[in-house]
Amino acid sequence: AYDYYKGDQPALYRTKVIHDDLPPVNVVENHAWEIVRFKVGQTYGEPMQYNSVKDDDKTNEYVDKLNGYMRAANKAVVDITSGTWQSSVGTSFKAVQLKDAGSLIPFRLVAPTPMNSFVIYSRYTEEPMMAVQELKDANGNQYYLCSTDRCEYRIQGGKLMSLDEEGKVERLHTFGQIPIVEFPNNSERISDIELVITMLDAINNMQSNRMDAIDQFVQSCVKFI
Repeated sequence: AYDYYKGDQPALYRTKVIHDDLPPVNVVENHAWEIVRFKVGQTYGEPMQYNSVKDDDKTNEYVDKLNGYMRAANKAVVDITSGTWQSSVGTSFKAVQLKDAGSLIPFRLVAPTPMNSFVIYSRYTEEPMMAVQELKDANGNQYYLCSTDRCEYRIQGGKLMSLDEEGKVERLHTFGQIPIVEFPNNSERISDIELVITMLDAINNMQSNRMDAIDQFVQSCVKFI
């Protein structure tokens, strides 16, 4: 779905059966891009912020501080990136990472690609149990970075691998929960493109056929002149 959203659509690969001496004029009206950008603009056009429902000065002070952190972490940009994934492929993720103690804010926000990220849920309670990212090391070897609510693990070749020079196979973190959270587009994880993809293909095919007809008419006129 993401390649389709970026413009790699079936109309680009049309072939002609009749008048195949003329190359086909393949036209893509990328309404998939239009749909996604409109949805993201409507949802995340303005930066989101937190508001306190308590009439308490101390709580309001903490909420204001949190909003300041989110502005410094460019949360609005992360929301747009995550929303684009959510609309185009059906789901998205947001992750929080700790920064050095001397940093302006104690964390940073990122939107991992759904192309190599997923969350494992309990079959019984549907609670998230582990987040997994499929990555590659400096030598191009594939491994899985797994995060639970307490630790991180690295799995490579079906085995637990060390995470540091000391040979530890688990690394504690202080988030208190899984640091990667999934934000599905809907309960079925269907993108905003999938429901209308046949209509979009029909529009592209119609416009391509129209341009084929015009091209054939022009070429025939040139032949008789």
